Amino acid sequence: MGTWLFAALTTLAQIPEPLTNMQSPQAWSFNVVGKTQVNQFTGRPSIDVKLASVPWLKHDVGVSLTYNASGFKPDLHPGVAALGWTVNTGGVITRSVRNIPDEFAYRLENVCDCVPDYHPDAFQQLTLGWARQTPGTPYPYNYLTLEKGTHEFININFGGLPHWVKNSLHVPLKHWWMSNSCNAYERVFGGRFVPGTTGYWSDNTYPGTFDVQPDEFSFNMFGYSGKFYYKTSTEIEVVSDKKFKVYEIGPDIDVPGSLLQPNSDPQAGATCPQWLLGMTPYAMQHKYPKTMAGFVMVAEDGTRFYFGKNVEGKEAIEYSIGENYVNTSSNYGDQNYNDFWIASAFYLTSVVFADGQQVSYDYARGEYIHQLYNSEMAYSIRPSENSCENAGANPHIPAQTTAAKLISPVYLTHIYGGIAEYDFFYSNTFEQNKLTNNVTQDIQFKQLDSIGVKTYRGDNYLWRFTYADLSNSPDRFLLHGLEKWDRLGNSTDERYTFSYFDDLIAPDYVSGQLDHWGYWNGTNSFSIFGLRNGQIDTLRQPSLVHTRQGVLKKMVFPTGGYKEFTYELNTYRKRVKMDRAAGVDSLSANRYAGGLRIKSIRTFDTVARTANVVKYFYVTGYNNALSESAIEALPSSGVLDQHSFIYHFDTAFSKLYGDQYFDCMKNMKVAVSSNQPINAALSGPAVGYSQVIERRTDSAYTIRRFTNYDNGHGDDTMLASINPFTSPYNHYSSRELERGKPIFEGHYTPHDTLLQSSITEYEAVPIRPSTDPKTYLEHWTMNTLDATDAYFTAADGLMPITLIYSNSYKEYTYAYRPKKTTTTTWQLGSTNKLELVQQFEYNPRHWQVTKMTTINSRGQHRSQITRYPMDFPDDTAEFIISRFLNNHVLNAVIEKLHTLKDSAGGVERVLGGLLNEYALNNFSSTDIPMLKTAFKMALDRPRSLSSLTPTDITTFSYITDTHWSKDTAYEQSATVKNYDVRFAPLETQYADGTRSRYMMGYNGVQILGHHLFGSGTHRNPAYTSFESYPVHQADDYGTINQVPDGQTWTLIGSLDSTVAFTGKYSFVGRCRLATDFTEGRVFVAARSTGAAPTLESYNTTTGLYTTLTGPNVEVIGEYDGWKIYMFTYGNSPFKLAINSNGNKIDELRMGANKEGDKQNYLTYTYDKDWRLINETDNLYRRNYYEYDSIGRLLRKRDHNGKILTEYQYTYQVYNTVPVVNP
Repeated sequence: MGTWLFAALTTLAQIPEPLTNMQSPQAWSFNVVGKTQVNQFTGRPSIDVKLASVPWLKHDVGVSLTYNASGFKPDLHPGVAALGWTVNTGGVITRSVRNIPDEFAYRLENVCDCVPDYHPDAFQQLTLGWARQTPGTPYPYNYLTLEKGTHEFININFGGLPHWVKNSLHVPLKHWWMSNSCNAYERVFGGRFVPGTTGYWSDNTYPGTFDVQPDEFSFNMFGYSGKFYYKTSTEIEVVSDKKFKVYEIGPDIDVPGSLLQPNSDPQAGATCPQWLLGMTPYAMQHKYPKTMAGFVMVAEDGTRFYFGKNVEGKEAIEYSIGENYVNTSSNYGDQNYNDFWIASAFYLTSVVFADGQQVSYDYARGEYIHQLYNSEMAYSIRPSENSCENAGANPHIPAQTTAAKLISPVYLTHIYGGIAEYDFFYSNTFEQNKLTNNVTQDIQFKQLDSIGVKTYRGDNYLWRFTYADLSNSPDRFLLHGLEKWDRLGNSTDERYTFSYFDDLIAPDYVSGQLDHWGYWNGTNSFSIFGLRNGQIDTLRQPSLVHTRQGVLKKMVFPTGGYKEFTYELNTYRKRVKMDRAAGVDSLSANRYAGGLRIKSIRTFDTVARTANVVKYFYVTGYNNALSESAIEALPSSGVLDQHSFIYHFDTAFSKLYGDQYFDCMKNMKVAVSSNQPINAALSGPAVGYSQVIERRTDSAYTIRRFTNYDNGHGDDTMLASINPFTSPYNHYSSRELERGKPIFEGHYTPHDTLLQSSITEYEAVPIRPSTDPKTYLEHWTMNTLDATDAYFTAADGLMPITLIYSNSYKEYTYAYRPKKTTTTTWQLGSTNKLELVQQFEYNPRHWQVTKMTTINSRGQHRSQITRYPMDFPDDTAEFIISRFLNNHVLNAVIEKLHTLKDSAGGVERVLGGLLNEYALNNFSSTDIPMLKTAFKMALDRPRSLSSLTPTDITTFSYITDTHWSKDTAYEQSATVKNYDVRFAPLETQYADGTRSRYMMGYNGVQILGHHLFGSGTHRNPAYTSFESYPVHQADDYGTINQVPDGQTWTLIGSLDSTVAFTGKYSFVGRCRLATDFTEGRVFVAARSTGAAPTLESYNTTTGLYTTLTGPNVEVIGEYDGWKIYMFTYGNSPFKLAINSNGNKIDELRMGANKEGDKQNYLTYTYDKDWRLINETDNLYRRNYYEYDSIGRLLRKRDHNGKILTEYQYTYQVYNTVPVVNP
């Protein structure tokens, strides 16, 4: 008996099959935050609470809370910050496994010496996963490929009668590794009947289920989101609005040993046909399947994000496995022995910014949790002709609809680095519900209790979380409040409080009271067997009062101001057709869809004592003169994404595969019934709105329109199909990335007068240069319907069959970017208007805007032309452009020109330009090139663009004076003369000869000093105030390093904490300059009652110090028992040291210029909490900074103690005390 092929199923248009893997609630919610649009197109308001913000380069190493106001889904367990809230920090890559894991491999070992003629410990490795196929050779889409993805059937002959059982595992069976008793069983695989044989060297071989679909990996970190796939085993392609490079961390790793216990296989040691269906060794021993270690994602600025196990000891991967769950069982929770642990989420473990700064993330593995979900599916395949009644298969209806996945979660515990440190503290919820009762495993969900914050800007505080149960709904815990505390246990009175809709008694998990989209509706529809679509529609209609249960109603800010939220159900007037490429159906009336949209937001300002109400209307035909009830009766602008609830489908087809099969197989009827409300495909909004009106308190309003199904942005047809009939489960080629883009924004007066409008047009920008801008990956679906009781002819008897549903489609990879924006402003009370047009051009290689043109009302075209590394010809691996590309730095601006055309057909003339020259890093053959020289174009008058000499990049290192070939109009404006340890510019010389020099300390995080000086001899300045502060070592939280303020002086002696000129410490001993000294000034503060310090020369050969006799010494000031000494000296280069002669010294600095050290020289001192505490000028006069207990600046004083600036922080004082969890 062969394998049959039918229509298509996959994540967006499919019969929902049981999930292969599942993420934890926190990974799930974080992924939803990343992929769901929060704007008026979806009706979801943006609700965020910023807990900490630490900008670094173009990123923010911060922590916030993000709220999802889409509605209450009772089957989804909240994340660690309670119902609806997501802790937004770090990042995660989640995986949806299609078929089998991409990295799946199977290893047979003769460790027991059970296989004759094999050497003990002999092994055979069999790779089955998509990402482990032959490098660079993707599978073709055809019947033979799909057949490899089916399973084996085994005839275990119970009672001497044929009894076929599907082997649900993917593992291969090489039968010469097994005993004769195992080889004796009949098998069917790939349409081939394999009779039972004996002998170790028989050809009775099942090669395993091959992975014929790539998994989908979704990512969300630092404001970036998207997904990626293995295009081939050696190439990963990203679908996002930004350009990323992704590569896998190798090699594969073992699943944590703690997850493999206990061995819950009741068939361990049983007979051959039983262990064949479980993960238990028999004559052979297999290795437990390994998992991929993680990924590195590189953003377009060269920032590297590491996910998973990038260093030994990191626990940053979540796993899931099938669970032995039985309805009404009093004892469940064991691992399913027919399954194995799958890596489902890879958390961010490290970020390395383009300047080399690193932030690390640590996690701790928690107790098991699990997720229950409904998943039922029944199908029948019957002949259309009565004479063929034995030709079909009719599997039994499952005995239960509830399934479960056991999950091993990890929890973020620390974020650390020189930029910021955050600590996360949790406790168990100890909840009692259907997820935790009667479970053999220790199921424990966690809640976030507090977050400790410490940043390089001096912040140091703790956010404490308080929770409250939803009334009469135990264990649906809600975030009641946030309060900021200092590290000594004192409240700062800075707090947020939250209240929620709480009108009903929420059900337990998996109650079956869901609408089509998984939101609570209070009506039981646990099972849908025996019901048709119309009946199910009635049972699964949405309900506002149920959907908004537990949804945020009011948020009160620390100042006492607040926001109140009002919601309503989603509506639609149009619906995507079953054939999605055919457009939409227009309905005769508005209908409700699942989930909430924002109806109004009331904001109260405690300072102005005013309230502002903004209302939202999701309709077409709006007129401000209409009453609200009349507005709500207008046609909804919503379009329903039809795939959300197709439960039943049956059809007849004929002439299947011509004459390939029996006549009875040519005319078949398929009926499918499926049900799975909790599915990754249904996590997004069901409705998108083509037009939304935002009306403010003064009745002025704004109309916004968005790209949608009904205005030219519907889905495309599939690429191909091996099936001959149409089905609602055919997978379309989704253009989701085009929808939800703003195309019109109009601002109106209360009397419907348009004041200003903006119209935006878009274009597809291919992921690489292509004749077709809508680039794509070819993907295909594969779902199998298996039956073991199919008869064909009397001669064949009872045989199993597999029916394959499959077709191929386009997974689009292009970007959808603004092409043209037209802004029109009308003069009030007149028809006069001012029109401004902006046009954008892109390079498909990097997606940056390469030309932005503004066209004014006179028809003039003013353009900005920007050139990035990929806009220049690539060179070899050792030159400038290749270094940029190898580090994936795509957005470095190299050249920028400003041009003017008097009309569209006029001559384009250059008005000015900028050019940044880069040089190779002389100390590294792989690092990003270093900015060396900036040029500015000096033009007496505009000149034609075509007359410019093109910039030609040539390669040189930064210590040379070589320059690129460029137009003669470019004049040098600035040159970088020195860099810090991370090769960021420190010293810049300008065209007039003046220089600006920054001194960086604490591994390049803090500014230690700033020095401005003129032309003339210059040296590298050096500075220390003998301070340091603690920083956790990268990727090793347990090791704390004391990072010094600067590394230009080598200290030989001891610190003293009894007295200091700046900071906490002074020093006794010798300080030796790390570089050679030639001439200049050295300044130092020394105690007035002690000996004067002296300058010395250090002999590197003998190790001896000699006191210098020539320096000019001058005391330039005396403050608070300290004398300020200035030494002036010049000689041939030598190793300089300063000896304190037993006295205490502090604030040691060497100037950058012999003549100008006494002007424009500032230094900065920091304490152990990373706070700026002293600012010292060129005359050693100090300003003092004072802070409160959490690092907020209170006041700044001058050297005489006079207050220069003072701050006060006032918050609303509450009389009520929030409930605090134990």
